[in-house]
Amino acid sequence: PAPPPSPPPSPPSSPPPPPPGVASFTRLTLEGDLSDYAQPDRHAALEARLAALLGVPASDVSIAALTPGSVTLDVRVFQRQGGHGGAGPVDVDGALGALSLEELSSALGVGLVAAPHAVLGGCADPLARNHDPRAEVDDGSCVYSSPSPPPAPPPPLPSPPPHGPPPSSPPPLAPPPSPPPPMRPPPSSPPPSLPPPSPPPPSP
Repeated sequence: PAPPPSPPPSPPSSPPPPPPGVASFTRLTLEGDLSDYAQPDRHAALEARLAALLGVPASDVSIAALTPGSVTLDVRVFQRQGGHGGAGPVDVDGALGALSLEELSSALGVGLVAAPHAVLGGCADPLARNHDPRAEVDDGSCVYSSPSPPPAPPPPLPSPPPHGPPPSSPPPLAPPPSPPPPMRPPPSSPPPSLPPPSPPPPSP
């Protein structure tokens, strides 16, 4: 007898729903590459169809990761504070999973080959401070350390003492010489005395 057919692989376990104000992510697997969906018009049309299926504003749905050449597409749905219209967080997997692949492919205008399933968003960059190794989609929440300021330069070392004895201080300057005393005029000497005149010779 032929062996019983193996059951289809179960979709990956869904992460817990995010709190209000945080986005949830759902992965779609398409039957072809996504090069055509990178065009702005196809991109916007797919987001609008997803928003209509989920009953949320189109501004709350965006394509989070779309790489031409791949076959997976990650959809970001913003979970509003207080829910959408007071109905609570959007159950994206439940809303999309309620349709068959054919119905969902027709509604979205794409060919799906697997049921949509939730994926965990977070910081996927291992260089970030808040890297989450479980994150399957980078949600833009990475935080990086700011460069630390350069360390202050060390204080200058004191200069080593010179070799040999310290230089002696120069001798004090000698006081300037005192000015010479003022010159006095020499004392005046009396004029020399003249000899008395000789008497005249006697007359003959």
